[in-house]
Amino acid sequence: MGLFDKAMSLFGGSNDITGQHIQLKVCMMGPRGVGKTTILTSIFHDSDAKLNKDGLYFSAVGETALKLEEGYKKLAEIFKEIPDENATPLPGIDASKGVTEFQFKLGLKGDGAHKDKRASVGVTIKDFPGEFVNENHPEHGQVIQFIKESQVIMLAIDAVHLMEENGKYNENRNQSSYMCNKISAILKQLDSTERKLILIVPLKCEKYFMQKSMSTLTDKLCTAYKSLIEEIRTDYKDRIGLYITPIQTLGGVVFDKFGKDATGNVSIGIDNCPNDVLYRFFRAIPNRKPMYMPVYCVQPMYYLVSFALNQYKSNQNKGGVFGSIFKGIFSLFSSDLIFYQACQNFVSHIKTSGDGYVILNNPNLINSNV
Repeated sequence: MGLFDKAMSLFGGSNDITGQHIQLKVCMMGPRGVGKTTILTSIFHDSDAKLNKDGLYFSAVGETALKLEEGYKKLAEIFKEIPDENATPLPGIDASKGVTEFQFKLGLKGDGAHKDKRASVGVTIKDFPGEFVNENHPEHGQVIQFIKESQVIMLAIDAVHLMEENGKYNENRNQSSYMCNKISAILKQLDSTERKLILIVPLKCEKYFMQKSMSTLTDKLCTAYKSLIEEIRTDYKDRIGLYITPIQTLGGVVFDKFGKDATGNVSIGIDNCPNDVLYRFFRAIPNRKPMYMPVYCVQPMYYLVSFALNQYKSNQNKGGVFGSIFKGIFSLFSSDLIFYQACQNFVSHIKTSGDGYVILNNPNLINSNV
Protein backbone atom coordinates (compact mmCIF):
# COMPACT_ATOMS: atom_id res chain seq x y z
CA MET A 1 0.00 0.00 0.00
CA GLY A 2 1.46 3.35 -1.08
CA LEU A 3 1.62 6.53 0.95
CA PHE A 4 -1.47 8.00 -0.78
CA ASP A 5 -3.48 4.82 -0.13
CA LYS A 6 -2.46 4.84 3.54
CA ALA A 7 -3.53 8.45 3.91
CA MET A 8 -6.88 7.72 2.33
CA SER A 9 -7.49 4.71 4.58
CA LEU A 10 -6.75 6.84 7.63
CA PHE A 11 -9.20 9.53 6.56
CA GLY A 12 -11.97 7.22 5.37
CA GLY A 13 -11.92 8.19 1.70
CA SER A 14 -11.55 6.24 -1.52
CA ASN A 15 -8.70 6.24 -4.00
CA ASP A 16 -10.94 4.76 -6.71
CA ILE A 17 -10.75 7.17 -9.65
CA THR A 18 -14.48 6.78 -10.23
CA GLY A 19 -15.12 8.13 -6.74
CA GLN A 20 -17.68 5.49 -5.81
CA HIS A 21 -17.32 6.22 -2.08
CA ILE A 22 -16.91 9.98 -2.35
CA GLN A 23 -20.02 11.92 -1.38
CA LEU A 24 -21.04 15.56 -1.29
CA LYS A 25 -24.09 16.11 0.90
CA VAL A 26 -26.74 18.82 0.81
CA CYS A 27 -29.52 19.23 3.35
CA MET A 28 -32.67 21.06 2.27
CA MET A 29 -34.76 22.37 5.16
CA GLY A 30 -38.02 24.24 5.33
CA PRO A 31 -41.67 23.84 6.26
CA ARG A 32 -43.76 21.27 4.46
CA GLY A 33 -45.26 22.46 1.16
CA VAL A 34 -43.06 25.49 0.41
CA GLY A 35 -41.90 23.88 -2.86
CA LYS A 36 -38.73 21.97 -1.91
CA THR A 37 -39.46 18.87 -4.02
CA THR A 38 -40.46 21.01 -7.00
CA ILE A 39 -37.25 22.99 -6.86
CA LEU A 40 -35.09 19.86 -6.54
CA THR A 41 -36.67 18.62 -9.78
CA SER A 42 -35.81 21.91 -11.47
CA ILE A 43 -32.29 21.95 -9.97
CA PHE A 44 -31.58 18.56 -11.53
CA HIS A 45 -32.78 19.42 -15.04
CA ASP A 46 -31.14 22.87 -15.04
CA SER A 47 -27.85 21.64 -13.57
CA ASP A 48 -27.49 18.76 -16.02
CA ALA A 49 -27.87 21.14 -18.98
CA LYS A 50 -25.35 23.65 -17.62
CA LEU A 51 -22.81 21.01 -16.55
CA ASN A 52 -22.78 19.46 -20.01
CA LYS A 53 -21.39 22.70 -21.41
CA ASP A 54 -18.34 22.40 -19.15
CA GLY A 55 -17.54 18.76 -19.90
CA LEU A 56 -19.33 17.41 -16.83
CA TYR A 57 -22.50 15.41 -16.31
CA PHE A 58 -25.05 15.34 -13.48
CA SER A 59 -27.12 12.17 -13.52
CA ALA A 60 -29.82 10.88 -11.21
CA VAL A 61 -29.09 7.49 -9.64
CA GLY A 62 -31.50 4.62 -8.98
CA GLU A 63 -35.00 5.52 -7.81
CA THR A 64 -34.11 9.22 -7.95
CA ALA A 65 -34.20 9.13 -11.76
CA LEU A 66 -37.76 7.78 -11.81
CA LYS A 67 -38.89 10.15 -9.05
CA LEU A 68 -37.54 13.22 -10.85
CA GLU A 69 -38.84 12.14 -14.24
CA GLU A 70 -42.33 11.81 -12.78
CA GLY A 71 -41.93 15.22 -11.13
CA TYR A 72 -40.72 16.79 -14.36
CA LYS A 73 -43.72 15.42 -16.27
CA LYS A 74 -46.06 16.99 -13.71
CA LEU A 75 -44.37 20.36 -14.06
CA ALA A 76 -44.38 20.18 -17.85
CA GLU A 77 -48.06 19.19 -17.78
CA ILE A 78 -48.89 22.56 -16.20
CA PHE A 79 -47.95 24.26 -19.47
CA LYS A 80 -49.20 21.61 -21.90
CA GLU A 81 -52.62 23.08 -22.62
CA ILE A 82 -53.28 26.68 -21.61
CA PRO A 83 -56.85 27.77 -22.45
CA ASP A 84 -55.93 31.40 -21.79
CA GLU A 85 -53.40 33.28 -19.71
CA ASN A 86 -55.98 34.07 -17.03
CA ALA A 87 -56.57 30.37 -16.37
CA THR A 88 -55.37 28.97 -13.04
CA PRO A 89 -52.40 26.61 -13.52
CA LEU A 90 -52.74 23.00 -12.42
CA PRO A 91 -51.17 22.04 -9.06
CA GLY A 92 -47.51 21.02 -9.21
CA ILE A 93 -45.75 18.30 -7.25
CA ASP A 94 -47.40 17.21 -4.01
CA ALA A 95 -45.61 18.08 -0.77
CA SER A 96 -43.47 15.29 0.71
CA LYS A 97 -44.78 13.76 3.91
CA GLY A 98 -41.41 12.60 5.19
CA VAL A 99 -37.70 12.69 4.46
CA THR A 100 -37.04 12.51 0.72
CA GLU A 101 -33.60 11.46 -0.51
CA PHE A 102 -32.17 12.23 -3.93
CA GLN A 103 -29.03 10.51 -5.23
CA PHE A 104 -26.94 11.94 -8.06
CA LYS A 105 -23.57 11.45 -9.65
CA LEU A 106 -21.43 14.41 -10.72
CA GLY A 107 -18.65 13.47 -13.06
CA LEU A 108 -16.43 14.06 -16.03
CA LYS A 109 -17.91 13.05 -19.37
CA GLY A 110 -15.94 10.10 -20.76
CA ASP A 111 -15.72 8.70 -24.23
CA GLY A 112 -15.71 5.18 -25.64
CA ALA A 113 -13.93 2.59 -23.53
CA HIS A 114 -12.99 5.21 -20.93
CA LYS A 115 -16.55 6.35 -20.24
CA ASP A 116 -16.81 4.56 -16.86
CA LYS A 117 -13.22 5.29 -15.83
CA ARG A 118 -13.52 9.04 -15.54
CA ALA A 119 -13.71 10.86 -12.22
CA SER A 120 -17.08 11.14 -10.49
CA VAL A 121 -18.50 11.97 -7.10
CA GLY A 122 -21.84 11.17 -5.50
CA VAL A 123 -24.18 13.98 -4.48
CA THR A 124 -26.85 13.20 -1.88
CA ILE A 125 -29.61 15.75 -1.28
CA LYS A 126 -32.11 15.16 1.51
CA ASP A 127 -35.30 17.14 1.89
CA PHE A 128 -36.42 17.45 5.53
CA PRO A 129 -39.77 18.91 6.60
CA GLY A 130 -39.15 21.46 9.36
CA GLU A 131 -40.69 19.36 12.14
CA PHE A 132 -38.05 16.66 11.68
CA VAL A 133 -35.45 18.82 13.45
CA ASN A 134 -37.62 18.93 16.57
CA GLU A 135 -35.97 17.13 19.49
CA ASN A 136 -39.13 15.11 20.09
CA HIS A 137 -39.32 13.74 16.55
CA PRO A 138 -38.32 10.04 16.33
CA GLU A 139 -35.92 10.71 13.42
CA HIS A 140 -34.33 13.78 15.03
CA GLY A 141 -30.96 12.09 15.66
CA GLN A 142 -30.56 10.88 12.08
CA VAL A 143 -31.57 14.26 10.69
CA ILE A 144 -29.06 16.14 12.84
CA GLN A 145 -26.30 13.71 11.91
CA PHE A 146 -26.92 14.23 8.18
CA ILE A 147 -26.96 18.00 8.62
CA LYS A 148 -23.61 17.81 10.42
CA GLU A 149 -22.19 15.77 7.54
CA SER A 150 -23.56 18.12 4.86
CA GLN A 151 -21.40 20.70 3.15
CA VAL A 152 -24.40 22.87 2.29
CA ILE A 153 -27.67 23.64 4.09
CA MET A 154 -30.43 25.05 1.89
CA LEU A 155 -33.23 26.84 3.74
CA ALA A 156 -36.27 27.03 1.44
CA ILE A 157 -38.51 30.08 1.81
CA ASP A 158 -42.00 30.61 0.37
CA ALA A 159 -41.51 34.10 -1.11
CA VAL A 160 -45.23 34.72 -1.61
CA HIS A 161 -46.06 34.44 2.09
CA LEU A 162 -43.01 36.53 2.94
CA MET A 163 -43.98 39.34 0.57
CA GLU A 164 -47.75 39.53 0.28
CA GLU A 165 -50.00 41.51 2.63
CA ASN A 166 -46.93 42.96 4.31
CA GLY A 167 -45.69 39.51 5.31
CA LYS A 168 -48.55 38.86 7.76
CA TYR A 169 -48.53 35.11 6.91
CA ASN A 170 -44.75 34.66 6.83
CA GLU A 171 -44.23 33.42 10.37
CA ASN A 172 -47.01 30.86 10.15
CA ARG A 173 -45.96 29.66 6.69
CA ASN A 174 -42.17 29.81 6.76
CA GLN A 175 -41.76 29.37 10.53
CA SER A 176 -38.87 31.84 10.43
CA SER A 177 -38.27 32.05 14.20
CA TYR A 178 -38.47 28.28 14.60
CA MET A 179 -36.01 27.65 11.76
CA CYS A 180 -33.61 30.31 13.09
CA ASN A 181 -33.60 28.62 16.50
CA LYS A 182 -33.12 25.14 15.06
CA ILE A 183 -30.25 26.12 12.77
CA SER A 184 -28.65 28.02 15.65
CA ALA A 185 -28.81 24.88 17.81
CA ILE A 186 -27.27 22.80 15.01
CA LEU A 187 -24.39 25.26 14.51
CA LYS A 188 -23.55 25.01 18.21
CA GLN A 189 -23.03 21.27 17.81
CA LEU A 190 -20.47 21.57 15.00
CA ASP A 191 -16.79 20.95 15.45
CA SER A 192 -14.95 24.21 16.15
CA THR A 193 -13.09 24.00 12.82
CA GLU A 194 -16.02 22.90 10.65
CA ARG A 195 -17.06 25.11 7.74
CA LYS A 196 -20.39 25.11 5.94
CA LEU A 197 -22.51 27.09 3.53
CA ILE A 198 -26.06 28.11 4.34
CA LEU A 199 -28.14 29.17 1.35
CA ILE A 200 -31.36 31.04 2.10
CA VAL A 201 -33.38 30.14 -0.99
CA PRO A 202 -36.59 32.12 -1.68
CA LEU A 203 -38.83 30.12 -4.03
CA LYS A 204 -41.76 31.17 -6.23
CA CYS A 205 -40.10 34.54 -6.88
CA GLU A 206 -41.38 35.12 -10.43
CA LYS A 207 -43.72 38.01 -9.55
CA TYR A 208 -40.99 39.91 -7.69
CA PHE A 209 -38.41 39.44 -10.44
CA MET A 210 -41.00 40.72 -12.90
CA GLN A 211 -41.82 43.74 -10.70
CA LYS A 212 -38.12 44.40 -10.03
CA SER A 213 -38.80 44.25 -6.30
CA MET A 214 -36.19 41.66 -5.35
CA SER A 215 -34.38 44.18 -3.14
CA THR A 216 -37.58 44.48 -1.11
CA LEU A 217 -37.68 40.70 -0.81
CA THR A 218 -34.11 40.54 0.48
CA ASP A 219 -34.84 43.32 2.99
CA LYS A 220 -37.81 41.34 4.31
CA LEU A 221 -35.67 38.20 4.53
CA CYS A 222 -33.02 40.03 6.52
CA THR A 223 -35.69 41.20 8.94
CA ALA A 224 -37.36 37.80 9.30
CA TYR A 225 -34.06 35.95 9.81
CA LYS A 226 -32.25 38.74 11.66
CA SER A 227 -31.34 36.68 14.71
CA LEU A 228 -29.67 33.93 12.66
CA ILE A 229 -27.83 36.41 10.43
CA GLU A 230 -26.47 38.34 13.41
CA GLU A 231 -25.42 35.18 15.22
CA ILE A 232 -23.51 33.87 12.21
CA ARG A 233 -21.80 37.22 11.64
CA THR A 234 -20.78 37.36 15.31
CA ASP A 235 -20.00 33.76 16.32
CA TYR A 236 -19.23 32.04 13.01
CA LYS A 237 -17.79 34.86 10.92
CA ASP A 238 -14.93 32.79 9.46
CA ARG A 239 -16.61 29.37 9.44
CA ILE A 240 -20.09 29.77 7.96
CA GLY A 241 -20.89 31.25 4.57
CA LEU A 242 -24.39 32.74 4.45
CA TYR A 243 -26.01 33.76 1.17
CA ILE A 244 -29.41 34.67 -0.27
CA THR A 245 -29.91 32.80 -3.55
CA PRO A 246 -33.42 33.32 -5.03
CA ILE A 247 -34.88 30.96 -7.62
CA GLN A 248 -37.69 31.31 -10.11
CA THR A 249 -39.33 27.95 -9.59
CA LEU A 250 -41.36 27.59 -12.80
CA GLY A 251 -40.64 30.74 -14.81
CA GLY A 252 -43.98 30.89 -16.64
CA VAL A 253 -46.25 31.10 -13.59
CA VAL A 254 -46.57 34.04 -11.17
CA PHE A 255 -48.51 34.61 -7.96
CA ASP A 256 -51.92 36.19 -8.59
CA LYS A 257 -53.90 36.44 -5.35
CA PHE A 258 -55.06 34.70 -2.19
CA GLY A 259 -58.49 33.11 -2.39
CA LYS A 260 -61.33 34.98 -0.64
CA ASP A 261 -64.21 33.70 1.47
CA ALA A 262 -67.90 34.70 1.21
CA THR A 263 -67.22 37.90 3.17
CA GLY A 264 -64.53 39.03 0.73
CA ASN A 265 -61.68 38.39 3.17
CA VAL A 266 -58.75 36.04 2.60
CA SER A 267 -59.89 32.51 3.40
CA ILE A 268 -57.70 31.27 6.27
CA GLY A 269 -57.00 27.64 7.16
CA ILE A 270 -56.28 25.92 10.46
CA ASP A 271 -52.58 26.74 10.02
CA ASN A 272 -53.48 30.46 9.98
CA CYS A 273 -52.34 30.71 6.36
CA PRO A 274 -54.43 31.33 3.23
CA ASN A 275 -56.38 28.27 2.12
CA ASP A 276 -55.95 29.09 -1.55
CA VAL A 277 -52.84 30.55 -3.14
CA LEU A 278 -53.73 31.31 -6.76
CA TYR A 279 -51.31 31.74 -9.64
CA ARG A 280 -51.59 32.81 -13.26
CA PHE A 281 -49.60 32.17 -16.39
CA PHE A 282 -46.91 34.62 -17.45
CA ARG A 283 -45.01 35.13 -20.69
CA ALA A 284 -41.39 34.97 -19.55
CA ILE A 285 -40.42 35.61 -23.17
CA PRO A 286 -42.54 38.23 -25.00
CA ASN A 287 -44.67 36.95 -27.90
CA ARG A 288 -44.20 33.33 -26.82
CA LYS A 289 -46.67 31.27 -24.84
CA PRO A 290 -45.99 30.71 -21.13
CA MET A 291 -43.64 27.79 -20.63
CA TYR A 292 -41.75 25.88 -17.97
CA MET A 293 -38.59 27.95 -17.75
CA PRO A 294 -37.08 28.05 -14.22
CA VAL A 295 -34.29 30.54 -13.62
CA TYR A 296 -31.16 30.24 -11.44
CA CYS A 297 -31.93 26.65 -10.40
CA VAL A 298 -28.34 25.61 -11.09
CA GLN A 299 -26.92 28.18 -8.65
CA PRO A 300 -26.98 25.86 -5.59
CA MET A 301 -24.73 23.46 -7.52
CA TYR A 302 -22.35 26.31 -8.37
CA TYR A 303 -22.15 27.15 -4.67
CA LEU A 304 -21.60 23.53 -3.62
CA VAL A 305 -18.81 22.84 -6.11
CA SER A 306 -17.22 26.26 -5.57
CA PHE A 307 -17.14 25.62 -1.81
CA ALA A 308 -15.46 22.25 -2.38
CA LEU A 309 -12.83 23.86 -4.63
CA ASN A 310 -12.30 26.65 -2.12
CA GLN A 311 -11.68 24.23 0.73
CA TYR A 312 -9.36 22.15 -1.43
CA LYS A 313 -7.21 25.17 -2.33
CA SER A 314 -7.30 26.48 1.24
CA ASN A 315 -6.25 23.07 2.54
CA GLN A 316 -3.35 22.97 0.10
CA ASN A 317 -2.20 26.46 1.02
CA LYS A 318 -2.18 25.55 4.71
CA GLY A 319 -0.21 22.37 4.08
CA GLY A 320 -3.05 20.13 5.27
CA VAL A 321 -3.78 16.61 4.07
CA PHE A 322 -7.56 16.24 3.92
CA GLY A 323 -10.45 18.18 5.43
CA SER A 324 -13.19 16.40 7.38
CA ILE A 325 -16.33 16.58 5.26
CA PHE A 326 -14.34 17.07 2.03
CA LYS A 327 -11.69 14.38 2.42
CA GLY A 328 -12.90 12.26 -0.50
CA ILE A 329 -13.27 14.96 -3.12
CA PHE A 330 -9.94 16.50 -2.10
CA SER A 331 -8.26 13.27 -3.22
CA LEU A 332 -10.26 13.29 -6.45
CA PHE A 333 -9.18 16.85 -7.30
CA SER A 334 -5.56 15.83 -6.66
CA SER A 335 -5.70 12.68 -8.78
CA ASP A 336 -7.63 14.01 -11.79
CA LEU A 337 -6.62 17.49 -12.89
CA ILE A 338 -9.02 17.41 -15.86
CA PHE A 339 -11.95 16.92 -13.48
CA TYR A 340 -10.57 19.68 -11.26
CA GLN A 341 -10.32 22.13 -14.19
CA ALA A 342 -13.80 21.24 -15.46
CA CYS A 343 -15.18 22.05 -11.99
CA GLN A 344 -13.29 25.37 -12.03
CA ASN A 345 -14.87 26.23 -15.39
CA PHE A 346 -18.30 25.23 -14.13
CA VAL A 347 -18.26 27.48 -11.05
CA SER A 348 -17.12 30.51 -13.03
CA HIS A 349 -20.85 31.12 -13.61
CA ILE A 350 -21.67 31.54 -9.93
CA LYS A 351 -23.95 34.50 -9.14
CA THR A 352 -23.36 36.58 -6.01
CA SER A 353 -25.16 39.86 -6.68
CA GLY A 354 -28.12 41.29 -8.54
CA ASP A 355 -31.67 39.88 -8.80
CA GLY A 356 -31.82 39.46 -5.03
CA TYR A 357 -28.52 37.59 -4.65
CA VAL A 358 -26.73 38.80 -1.52
CA ILE A 359 -23.63 37.70 0.38
CA LEU A 360 -24.60 38.00 4.06
CA ASN A 361 -21.44 36.50 5.52
CA ASN A 362 -18.03 35.30 4.35
CA PRO A 363 -17.59 35.74 0.59
CA ASN A 364 -14.24 33.95 0.84
CA LEU A 365 -15.77 30.46 1.20
CA ILE A 366 -17.08 30.50 -2.37
CA ASN A 367 -13.93 31.94 -3.91
CA SER A 368 -12.51 28.99 -5.86
CA ASN A 369 -9.33 30.91 -6.70
CA VAL A 370 -7.91 31.21 -3.19
